[in-house]
Amino acid sequence: MDAQVYADSDSSAHALLEQAAQNSLKLQSLSSFFVQEKEMFVLKRPLRSEGFFCLDRRDKQVVLWSYTKPLPMGFSFLDGKATLYDPNQSRSANSAENALVTTIVSHILDWIDAQPARIEKQYAVTRPNPREPMLRLTPKRKTFFVQLDVLFTPDLTSVQKLTFLEKNGDSIRIVFDRTQINSPFPEQCRHRLSKEKP
Repeated sequence: MDAQVYADSDSSAHALLEQAAQNSLKLQSLSSFFVQEKEMFVLKRPLRSEGFFCLDRRDKQVVLWSYTKPLPMGFSFLDGKATLYDPNQSRSANSAENALVTTIVSHILDWIDAQPARIEKQYAVTRPNPREPMLRLTPKRKTFFVQLDVLFTPDLTSVQKLTFLEKNGDSIRIVFDRTQINSPFPEQCRHRLSKEKP
């Protein structure tokens, strides 16, 4: 990676975003497995979930977020409409659920596209360590978290880890693994997406 991208300067965060945005222009599909851990003050051990995420832009844009452990459940999002599913059923989201999924998908796409203007409008962006491809975001408007750390992969092609810090001190950490870009989807994604696309 060019040393200028990691330059120790006030413009370092913006430079990182710009490079990530350039890389995202080539993205047509993405899949990744993830581990999510929720740490709470009242619990001795974090709550752990596992699952996979898929994005397909080759025809109509489809976003799929699926938990496999401890309970299989998730959602898909196509043409502005969300579908929720669990082992027993698959159903269209109601208006409140659809609004929530739309917000979640918007956040996901923000970090896939990494558009500096959009992100810098919503957050104060800093880069605590200029030698690491990580950004720290502080929301400019009230939301469920007070700080978000975004760690990119070394080549800035995708997000490797998200860490949300909540106002009460609880946190959520999502670590992505086995990420594939513009490659055939794993079987889990193919199976689920076949049910969602018309």
